[in-house]
Amino acid sequence: MRAHLMNTPADSAASDLVAVVVGIDDTDDETRATSTGEIASLVASAAVELGGSLRLEVTRHQLLLRDDVPYTSHNSSMVFEALMPPSRIGEMRLRAMRIIAEHRAPTSDPGLCVARVPRAALWAGTGLEGEDGRMVEALVAFGYRAKVDFCSIESAYDLAGRIPWVSLSEHGGDGSGVVGALAGVGLRLGGNDGRFRGKWNFSKLCAGEVACDVAAVACRLARDFRGPVRLVDARGEGLAPNLPFALDAEGKPVLHDGALTVVCDVVDGVAHPCSKVDLGEIGNADDSWSRVCPAFEWDNDAEECIDRRPSCKNCLHRRWVAGGFQCARDLIVQAT
Repeated sequence: MRAHLMNTPADSAASDLVAVVVGIDDTDDETRATSTGEIASLVASAAVELGGSLRLEVTRHQLLLRDDVPYTSHNSSMVFEALMPPSRIGEMRLRAMRIIAEHRAPTSDPGLCVARVPRAALWAGTGLEGEDGRMVEALVAFGYRAKVDFCSIESAYDLAGRIPWVSLSEHGGDGSGVVGALAGVGLRLGGNDGRFRGKWNFSKLCAGEVACDVAAVACRLARDFRGPVRLVDARGEGLAPNLPFALDAEGKPVLHDGALTVVCDVVDGVAHPCSKVDLGEIGNADDSWSRVCPAFEWDNDAEECIDRRPSCKNCLHRRWVAGGFQCARDLIVQAT
């Protein structure tokens, strides 16, 4: 079950709050005693404790998998949005730094990005004009470039230095995590990249609903997670509000058009939420990932496990690459 970062009422009136997007990257190592996703959730909880209100929840954004790009296992950054009292943003950033310092792996290269963005940038389709609009566009472009090409630490600092409402900092190692942290913020602002962290059990999320149809599920999610929600079919077309919704399956919402989007497979007139495997994010054509060796350990971040069978695809030591995965244990042996 996904860890639900329950919102609490903010201290200030909604009109007094400002929008903040926080990106975190590269806090773990091959042992991954604590995942970057867990650290991001701790920081998001701290934002709520300081009077903030999360907008939707934490998203994972996949970056480039290539030999000249340093990463541990997934090369994905974690990001969340919040509406915060302006007087508490500095304290939230300090708490984030302390959380990273406490939980990061000793050999990691953490980066933290805190962007006090123009509030209109959080709503897809609102549009921003002028200098702020150009700055948001530059952040989004950097995020997409980091998915397909190598981006240097210097390029990340150069861009952040040209945007007055972006704070970018490194917290150990060589600081290369600043690239993913800044890229993640850009991708979140773009509104069309990433999947929401955790396993989403709709029977628990929608407990107590009288009518289990698309409209009821959408309203419940929008209420609990304070943001736009869409339920669509595999072609991206919206589902009929009165279409029955199957609650007996876990799904994996994605970020699309700035909304928490639940892609559904409609079978016999019932909408079934798609899982991560259904969304086609992982391929295993030759079933080579089903082997198990004596070194197998479960990935410490449960959402990264495709299912609950011991196999390479669920192992702590597998490292994702462009063509599938490598065994980190094998890489260590080869280097000795």
